Amino acid sequence: MQYITVDEITEILDQLEVEYEIDLEDVDDPIITCVMSDEPFNLIPLGQGPFYEEFMLRTVIIPDFDPGEMCNHFNRTYRYCSAFTSTTHTDSTDHDEQTIVAIERAVMLCGGVSRDHIISTLHLWEAILLQAITFFNGQAEYSSE
Repeated sequence: MQYITVDEITEILDQLEVEYEIDLEDVDDPIITCVMSDEPFNLIPLGQGPFYEEFMLRTVIIPDFDPGEMCNHFNRTYRYCSAFTSTTHTDSTDHDEQTIVAIERAVMLCGGVSRDHIISTLHLWEAILLQAITFFNGQAEYSSE
């Protein structure tokens, strides 16, 4: 498969028994909010719909420690995806800011991939997602030295 539709994505999510909700409002392209192993993430089809050439897997974590150094450590350890920091405003007055960690993985379909490859990719994403939650919440060994 060189392209994927939202229907094909949801068929795979159904097969994996992933909880999901599709948001078609406010954007041209859909955002699929998913939950695997009780951890939320977004699956975002990329390219010209309805036949998408790739999709992005993305989650956001609020870290317990220095997020910049932790992202560097995470990226050296887990090369499957990328972690980076971002700042969000925590109230309506935009005065309080919070640093978050976003973790992303682009899944490109150019050249063709099988349905089994996409399923394996989602299984690996789930494993990395659980590792990231543990790591950024300070439950895994971390040394900033």
